[in-house]
Amino acid sequence: MMLAMPGCRICEIPNDDVIASTELAKAFFSPEPIADLHLVIAVREHRPTFTELTPGEAEELMALARSVAVAAREDAHLDKFYLAAVGDIDQHFHIHLLPKRSDDPPLGRYIFSAEGWAGQLSKRIQPVRDVVMKRLKKV
Repeated sequence: MMLAMPGCRICEIPNDDVIASTELAKAFFSPEPIADLHLVIAVREHRPTFTELTPGEAEELMALARSVAVAAREDAHLDKFYLAAVGDIDQHFHIHLLPKRSDDPPLGRYIFSAEGWAGQLSKRIQPVRDVVMKRLKKV
């Protein structure tokens, strides 16, 4: 069981930068923010992907994300937070809380429109769904 990975930016976040934490998860402001309240919630142990989290880690990660988002939303007068988990750069599972104010452009059109990411990936949908459905029927 590896608690930290040398060279991992998320494993090496200084304790002074952690704004909230639990036994299994920690929250901090993004070191490379795209918005003023861009927060990151990560599991403490180095786990590369969501499917490698223990049930306890997944539960604490989401509970911490919710409590941090509720506090920040109330104090900063936000409409909501977008939640994103990408993992293309940092191979340590974490989620981004991205603030949304009423005058911000909606993020959904950049992800779910034919001109956005959805349009680029839509050709894969049915073949992958068929494979997954076969596996789930066996569970």
